[in-house]
Amino acid sequence: MSGSGDSFEETARRVWSEGIAIQVDAAGEIIRQLRLTLDRIDELLAGQPTDWQSWYLPQLRRQVIDLLAGFGEQAGATASDGAGRAWDKGVDVVDAPLATGGIRLEALTPRLDPGQLLAMQSFLTNKMRAVAADTANRINTALGMVVTGLDTPAEVATAIQGILGGSTRRRALTVVRTELGRAFSTATQGRLEQASKAGLKGLKKQWRRSGKIHSRRTHDLADGQIRNVDEPFLVGGEKLMYPRDPNGSPANTINCGCTQLPYMAHWEVIHPGEKPYTPAELGADPTKRDIAGVRAEGFRQWSGSILGQLAAIEQAKAEKRPRPKLRTMGAWQTVGALSHDVLSFLEGKSIRPATMEIAIGDKQLGRMRRTGSKGKKAVMLPDAILTQMPILIERPKAVFWGNGALHYIFDVPEARYPQVPEARSSQVPNEQRLGHLVVRVRADETRARHRHHNYVVSGGLTPRSALLDDKVFKLVTGAL
Repeated sequence: MSGSGDSFEETARRVWSEGIAIQVDAAGEIIRQLRLTLDRIDELLAGQPTDWQSWYLPQLRRQVIDLLAGFGEQAGATASDGAGRAWDKGVDVVDAPLATGGIRLEALTPRLDPGQLLAMQSFLTNKMRAVAADTANRINTALGMVVTGLDTPAEVATAIQGILGGSTRRRALTVVRTELGRAFSTATQGRLEQASKAGLKGLKKQWRRSGKIHSRRTHDLADGQIRNVDEPFLVGGEKLMYPRDPNGSPANTINCGCTQLPYMAHWEVIHPGEKPYTPAELGADPTKRDIAGVRAEGFRQWSGSILGQLAAIEQAKAEKRPRPKLRTMGAWQTVGALSHDVLSFLEGKSIRPATMEIAIGDKQLGRMRRTGSKGKKAVMLPDAILTQMPILIERPKAVFWGNGALHYIFDVPEARYPQVPEARSSQVPNEQRLGHLVVRVRADETRARHRHHNYVVSGGLTPRSALLDDKVFKLVTGAL
């Protein structure tokens, strides 16, 4: 299979965006239908006798019921049509990325059986009718308040506007967003299963958060999860085969904006692991910092496992025992994002990164750790520091530019690394060293292998005096 990671992921995300646009279009049409219904009811109310004689109330109620029944039919048809289009996009989100790599899935397996879609459309149509019927009952109850003398006609008119423009609008939009999204995800899951059964090796699925400002924490924490096609995601303690899985609880599925995308290990994608929060997201919802902390703990456990394996290999080598094999699988983890200061600096150098994410692979982490086995322990970052990489990237002491890369600098407690004479200079023996992570920036036009994310290539301890050489390093942000 050939093709660029850019085309794989960007194609999937383009189709996903088209699916979201279908939801927006359907929601907009239903809002328009609601407004027309409200205008017609306002006209009916304005034309009634001032005393609202009780003998006329049954006629008015029947007219309201007829109007809302019409709305229910129109909204049901709109939602049903939207579900069909969302279903097609859910299939395309699998087919289109694979096609960029030369795999025509339609040649291997037929399109999904529409039976499940028809059942979903029928449910959705009935749901919209139910919303309209419930609204009619509430409005007629409000009309009855005038006859009893509890409310004035003006008060009832205001109440009806609140019903149609408030609760009914919210319910209708919730139904549309949830059920059209469910049709999209159900089709994606079905197509993934078809592709897997057709013999496509290595195909998996990955959960992606919606990007909403006020999203569910549990859904944000699920971002980046990779599962086999037939295995569920773990989201908020529940097992969900896909976003809006009907077997999940309403609290975990209603109004969910997440998606699942096809994933194959050899694809190089823009977001190798979870997508880091942007400053705008953190500013709008500071509680997301708690999630960032949980993610940092997840990285600590992941990196700790790899470093532990390497330590066991070194010990076995020292004891002249058979060395266990390092279980690296080419996996990547997101460790941070380029800050606005860094992006501004890069822009000044006419460098436009393909993404803001900074990632590290298990093999790269292992390579950094192995420097200690080559007589370089004096400049090697301790394991306890390596496992804190997300925190170090987020809050560096300073960032420099040098030798075509970014250099993230941070303090390392003296007790955690040996003080040794500087190998290349006798002017500053035993100089305290600073922690140092080197990040390669991959721009849009770059054709190198890891072009789709900026990544940590090395790290170690470096003397402060070396960083002050302005012929080699340019300060980007911070201070030593």
